[in-house]
Amino acid sequence: MMKRLLIIFLILIIAVTTLSADIALTYDSADDRYFDSPARLVEIEEKTPFAFMLDLDSDIDTLRFFSNPTGTLEESALALASFLKSQDLSFWENNIALIGVFSSLSANFPSDVTSPTFMAAVDDYFSSEFLSDEYGDSRRAWAVANSLDLISAYQNPSSILGGRLDMGLSLYGGEVKNGFGWDYQVNFNYNNSDSLLSSFRNRISIDARSNLGYAFHIGSEKFAFGFAFQPQLRFETEFTNGELLSARLSDSFIDLIANNNLNFGFGLGLNLGFLYRQSPEWSFTLDLRDVPTFQTFFYLIPSELLTSPQMHRDDTFYFLAPDVALSVLWERDRYHVNIELSDIVNQVIWHATTSYSFDYFSILKLRFKYDLDSDLSLIAKYEYRAIAFAVSWRELYAEISTRLDRGAVGMKLGYRF
Repeated sequence: MMKRLLIIFLILIIAVTTLSADIALTYDSADDRYFDSPARLVEIEEKTPFAFMLDLDSDIDTLRFFSNPTGTLEESALALASFLKSQDLSFWENNIALIGVFSSLSANFPSDVTSPTFMAAVDDYFSSEFLSDEYGDSRRAWAVANSLDLISAYQNPSSILGGRLDMGLSLYGGEVKNGFGWDYQVNFNYNNSDSLLSSFRNRISIDARSNLGYAFHIGSEKFAFGFAFQPQLRFETEFTNGELLSARLSDSFIDLIANNNLNFGFGLGLNLGFLYRQSPEWSFTLDLRDVPTFQTFFYLIPSELLTSPQMHRDDTFYFLAPDVALSVLWERDRYHVNIELSDIVNQVIWHATTSYSFDYFSILKLRFKYDLDSDLSLIAKYEYRAIAFAVSWRELYAEISTRLDRGAVGMKLGYRF
């Protein structure tokens, strides 16, 4: 009873605290494992003193960009030229900063929007000089990088240049017994958007968190309810794709941190879950995830660190869009199947409040595991437009994956001590 009262109290605190604050969406790439379906804690018994998981997921385009940025951006430069060439005079009058970008790359770019020959000169520039061998891949790449943060030049960026790159290291441990579970995590993550040309920001983050969960049966052994509360301490810094492109072209990645705020804060999260055990083979779960999960920050400005460093308060409360997940679990002898429908509610919220496009192929998740023996299992998964194959041998876990909609490669490697 005290645990349930504590959860209600925390929800009220979060709700009251955020009444007078600005609200903005954010995301979290850390894996909370079984704590995102907390009612299942009633059926789990596990102890992990210490473990790690390495994670890499990248589009082939992104790997090409980091190895050869000018060549990779050539098609994007042509798309940019086509877009700018089709704009009228009012566009250039409203985007004067763009004139400075192209004037810095070539003295032949027209600079006077009041000139009657301005539009003809722009058309000639993008039809001939910009595409010439003398102009070169390097300057065209810089044109993409320097203009990206000034205009929404790409109406469908993912079709021009993929950009998914997620890297992570998670150190964790914990225990679940008699319906009560806890864990600790230290997560190091780098995440960027689905396109190197999109307006979504890239993020470097480090966090320390703990999940505290409890589940209990309701009325009979068939029904269970669970909750998981998560406090976390967090550091993160974000930067635009334009800044990322410029940093790679100049080989100066330190600028990504030096030119952006360093954010320090904490977060609170809550997951709720219900389980129905229909038979020894079949069970069903309904989970309410991130209801709510908030983060709040203070920040340092790097340019102030050598003169008058001070901590600033970020008045915005950031929240993870809540979601509802329905899962069907089937287990018989060596076979284990998990079918999940989720990421509907949170995608609706992202779509309604940002430029995010709803992805129907992210709703269904399929997970299959076959136990060859007590030590060795084979695993196949489909989720978020990617298919993965994994091997679990004793305490070792290894996984490879690829996306089904474009060239990508993913790898995971973990070990439990």
